[in-house]
Amino acid sequence: MPDAIPRPAPRIPLEALDFVDLWKYFESRGQELKTAMLSMITWLGGFAAAVLAFAMKEAMDFKTCPPWVSNPGLLIGLALTGLAIVWYSLVIVYEYADHINRTFNRSDRIRLADSSLDAILGVPSSCPPPRLPNICRHARDVMLAFGVAFAISLLLALWSSATRAV
Repeated sequence: MPDAIPRPAPRIPLEALDFVDLWKYFESRGQELKTAMLSMITWLGGFAAAVLAFAMKEAMDFKTCPPWVSNPGLLIGLALTGLAIVWYSLVIVYEYADHINRTFNRSDRIRLADSSLDAILGVPSSCPPPRLPNICRHARDVMLAFGVAFAISLLLALWSSATRAV
């Protein structure tokens, strides 16, 4: 199969663009992306909380002081599951952050009303380093807190299984 020949995008003259409607579209699209990311992270955070609560209930013995691991194998499995959820959540946060930034950057370029559609939709030549939007930073921080809890659980389970083997 021969390689596809790239076709140039259709040129829309500056006079034919309705900058207000285009700006409204990209602003609403950016808000939709934020909402979708927050919804996804809320579900994943709830699932991580459920895994952590189950791990604490079933694998820890809080009747002794200090709390001791009653089932190290279960705690190791649940901690690894929780760390996988946290890792996946972080991937989602950074992926959505890229889309949110790109969408709001397009919205900002549209407000200037001096560029063609190709320039608006294209990547600007001087891209500043990407910055996480506030909502993404907050979601990342919550998931990192879960990650710390799962990492501590994993270390505690490994330490407990090592001391029992001795």
